[in-house]
Amino acid sequence: MQKVQDVTYQKAWRYTLGKPYSLNFGVKYGKTLHMGEAQAAASTSFYTLSSDELKAGSGYAWDGASGPVFQTKNSVEATLVHDIMYQAMAADLVPATRPNRKIADKIFLLILKKNGMGFLRRRLWYAAVRLFGANQSRGENRE
Repeated sequence: MQKVQDVTYQKAWRYTLGKPYSLNFGVKYGKTLHMGEAQAAASTSFYTLSSDELKAGSGYAWDGASGPVFQTKNSVEATLVHDIMYQAMAADLVPATRPNRKIADKIFLLILKKNGMGFLRRRLWYAAVRLFGANQSRGENRE
């Protein structure tokens, strides 16, 4: 049997940005992340995340909400922002602290509200990320 080399599994992404996205959540929602003492921003080839602003480039892909939920237009932006914040924490680019998780989760909730998700549904989604998100922010249970 021949060994197959240089093969990587690529998860099928639900969404891909067609143009750059930016959000100054410090101004818009009055929330800021704690970046650590020596770090001004977390940066990858796909996104930059500072204490109060997120920028994602065209082509950034993410899977949306996890779990048994219905994906709808009013959840897309919130899942984009939340996924980047949690990815930065999981990659140790941003401290994966309880306060940073709370801030990311609160911004998620506020974006859901801004985009018109109903009260009960957005509160359930918020409760789910509060209860089950810790492992994701630490890079556990990643596929």
